[in-house]
Amino acid sequence: MSGDVHRVIGVFTHSREDRIPAMFTRLVAELASGSERWDTFLWYLQRHIESDGERHGPVSHKLLERVCGDDPRKWAEAEESAREALEARLQLWDAIAVEIEAIANTA
Repeated sequence: MSGDVHRVIGVFTHSREDRIPAMFTRLVAELASGSERWDTFLWYLQRHIESDGERHGPVSHKLLERVCGDDPRKWAEAEESAREALEARLQLWDAIAVEIEAIANTA
């Protein structure tokens, strides 16, 4: 919602569109060996793998190329912002995992 356009697009491209297909592919592989109760969720994940991997990812890379152009500073800042977003996401999920574990240990 705020920040330089090249930084925002860098975050979107490198911390979402590049990551989701691989992340969901591993999850789909694990869930697919389970019961049929996951069928709807698997369909949802597979739809995201296809749309992010085949359409959204390539389009976001083209957009990033257009916005950053030949400016090495913009490329470095876009990458830096993406790295910061991934680190923040990791901290969030680590905190959630700690909370889940704490709840599970008190149950």
